[in-house]
Amino acid sequence: MPYTPQIVSPPNVFINDTLNWTLISGDYIAHGGEKYITIGNFKPYGMTDTLQVIHHNNYSAAYYFIDDVSVVDCTTVGVEVYPNPATNQLTLQLKNNKQKNMLEIKDMLWQTVYNETMLTPIITLDISTYPSGVYFISIRDEKKIINRKFIKE
Repeated sequence: MPYTPQIVSPPNVFINDTLNWTLISGDYIAHGGEKYITIGNFKPYGMTDTLQVIHHNNYSAAYYFIDDVSVVDCTTVGVEVYPNPATNQLTLQLKNNKQKNMLEIKDMLWQTVYNETMLTPIITLDISTYPSGVYFISIRDEKKIINRKFIKE
């Protein structure tokens, strides 16, 4: 496809785990007027940096199963997560928010490790007992959900 990708995996890094979900994440700030989002492999056929599966009849293909794609309006409510990566403490700071929010943190196995109602726009969490890895933050109010991730070192 003759398009310039906005979020790209590093060179020579292939997603080849056939048993688990792999997080691919990135931010793109729209310029205005966008109507569609296209997800896929933008490398020309036959490129050496495109991982392919060879089927029994010599037919080659590359494919991914995609789940949980989010397009979020960041102009009304945002959240800062810092430091990221974090070691012992993690701070969440909501911007332009006047409502109670439900906060949930899940690990890579999608198990909930933290859940509470945020009554203030800034909270600091003790994450010193969390195992190292990637975690997913979900903050919900009546109208929207904000998703972020952080890395626990």
